[in-house]
Amino acid sequence: MTGPKTPPLSLSEESLMSLTQKAESGLATAQLELGLIYAEGKLIPQNLYLAAHWFHLAASQNLAEAQHNLGVCYAQGLGVEANPTRAADLFEAAAKQDHAPAQHNLALCYLEGLGRPVDLAQAVYWLKKAAYANDPEAQWRLAELLAVGHGVAEDPLAAVYWLTLAAERDLLPAQLALGTIYDLGRGVASDPEKAFYWFLRAAEQGSPEAEVNVAFAYHWGRGAPKNRDLAFPWWRKAAEAGLATAQNALGSCYSLGQGVDPDPVQAVVWFQKAALSGHSGAQLNLAVCLEKGLGVAKDLTEALVWYHRAAHQGQAQAQTIVGHCLAQGLNWPKDPAKAAFWLEKAAQQGYAPAQFSLGSHYALGSGLDLDLQRAVYWFRKAALQNLPEAQYALSYCYQEGQGVGKDPSQAMEWLSRAALADYPPATLAMGYCYEEGLGGLARDRVKAVYWYERAAKGGEPVAQTILALNRQAGGLIKRDPESARRWLTEAASQGLEKAKEILAAWNAAPEKEPPN
Repeated sequence: MTGPKTPPLSLSEESLMSLTQKAESGLATAQLELGLIYAEGKLIPQNLYLAAHWFHLAASQNLAEAQHNLGVCYAQGLGVEANPTRAADLFEAAAKQDHAPAQHNLALCYLEGLGRPVDLAQAVYWLKKAAYANDPEAQWRLAELLAVGHGVAEDPLAAVYWLTLAAERDLLPAQLALGTIYDLGRGVASDPEKAFYWFLRAAEQGSPEAEVNVAFAYHWGRGAPKNRDLAFPWWRKAAEAGLATAQNALGSCYSLGQGVDPDPVQAVVWFQKAALSGHSGAQLNLAVCLEKGLGVAKDLTEALVWYHRAAHQGQAQAQTIVGHCLAQGLNWPKDPAKAAFWLEKAAQQGYAPAQFSLGSHYALGSGLDLDLQRAVYWFRKAALQNLPEAQYALSYCYQEGQGVGKDPSQAMEWLSRAALADYPPATLAMGYCYEEGLGGLARDRVKAVYWYERAAKGGEPVAQTILALNRQAGGLIKRDPESARRWLTEAASQGLEKAKEILAAWNAAPEKEPPN
């Protein structure tokens, strides 16, 4: 609600006495000014009772600004007992004299049912009068109604027009609203640069919400040059103002060294602040720090507490982790049914790792009834999001006809996708397919070795063993006994018994060819 105007900047004892004498003599403008001085309480001690008294005397002389100010007193109970009807009457008296702030406040009375019955048509009528009189708050409120068609025909372009007028006069809510409209493209074409301009104007007025948007723009280069050094101070401003989103982002800056030197301890400080405010992403980040001992002592029990809190707020990654912990009995009693419950919650949100895990539970009948068709359903969901392990599982289902009709071409399609993503079991399988001529592929031992090499580099011990044998024997690829021994040693270190046996034979008789 629009309040009284600001009084003069300075006042001597002599000028106060002179002003009081003029007010007591009945001069309405002096009564108004004296009321403003008592209302503000900067030049002399604040006295709302005397402010209302002088406003009343000036208002009784039909001075519009005094009527408006007295209306504010009655609306908010300042120096007088609150009386919404009396406030609305005073606003109306001033509004009819074309006093724009009174027109704005009268519109609010009709809009919110304060001293007047709710009447959207009357609210819009008075807002328009105030808006055309260049009252920025009225322009902003009128724009809000136009944007959604509340009490007036929806007109996004008119909304932008009025918001722009108010924003140009530095009305913070209008700048925020205009930035959001251009950012999201609500009723107008999305324009990240205009969005950034208005968010920056609002941020310079100290709006934490705008500061977050400015930081986001610099961080991702949306509407502004990508510059994480410039993003950091804006994240910090909003974080210090208590905005949890910014606190979490600031924690990530310290964690990843974006715009600032890495500092895991500071990362935990800010993750914790946001987590305690209920920010689910920060709860997840804090849990990860506790689980891995990043910037804080490792504490799996406390980590699970935060994973669980984030999961209860719908954080899909946290729900998946909780599901895995329950499935494996990590720090909680093993409970496959509860594990499946949490995985399904995350899967329903479209989180691919949860969809794959849920498919695995259906495929194995773990915590859920065995249901191969449901398994295929969830594998496909995750596979379509390019999760290679799901693509590999779906390939197997098509190859074996589990939960879906056998289809070698579909099996090869999904296997190829997983292999091209360098999923080690898939790259190993591609090697087998080329070596044996499976899945509709022509036998090609050169291509087979190529895929075995990709699998080996991905850490697949069987592929490492096969590659070692080929390096030792030569033929298809250049003979390289030293490389062969490195690959075999790597496979043996992962516990592959066959690799251990071959390595032992090499060590026993290094001059002989190794067994196949």
